Amino acid sequence: MSTEVLRFAPSPTGGFHVGNARTALFNYLYVRHYGGTLKLRIEDTDATRSTDDSLKTIADGLDWMGLAFDGDPVFQSQNEASHREAAQRLLESGAAYKFYATAEELEEIRKQAQKEKRAPRYPRQTPEEQAEKEAAGVPGATFFAVPDGQTVWDDAIRGGSRWDNGVIGDFVIARSDGSPVYHLAVVVDDHEMGG
Repeated sequence: MSTEVLRFAPSPTGGFHVGNARTALFNYLYVRHYGGTLKLRIEDTDATRSTDDSLKTIADGLDWMGLAFDGDPVFQSQNEASHREAAQRLLESGAAYKFYATAEELEEIRKQAQKEKRAPRYPRQTPEEQAEKEAAGVPGATFFAVPDGQTVWDDAIRGGSRWDNGVIGDFVIARSDGSPVYHLAVVVDDHEMGG
């Protein structure tokens, strides 16, 4: 029996669609054939776009397909404490940093990166600069510090793969209010669910 854990993790920001059905069915068939566990996680961290109507269409679509999941559904928004703890650990280890900027300053950084045809990079601020901006009420989000070099991994379908980290820029993992964004929440939850 396999110990693999797969998940189907739709976001309740729109209707259930053929892409959802395909992914749910593929994961269901894989787990039922090879063994393991299939979990349903609702990725509802985008509170402004998540709706009860969308959640209902997901539930109705899965019911119509007759798919059974192992255990109760997990709602990503209910794991925010773990997401915040992970962001704090990343900050403490130096793998993430706070960056304080107005919306206008962020837009200028993005425009400059587009003009130079590169991913945006956010300048590291000294603790004094951070304290000054925070005291002035400037919002500060938490960014993941993408390391220089390459990321190398073994893909089950494509084999050995590599990615030049310079192609992507540092990215937000927690909003200025400390709430997690998808990029952080999904990996924390995958880890905690056994993925």
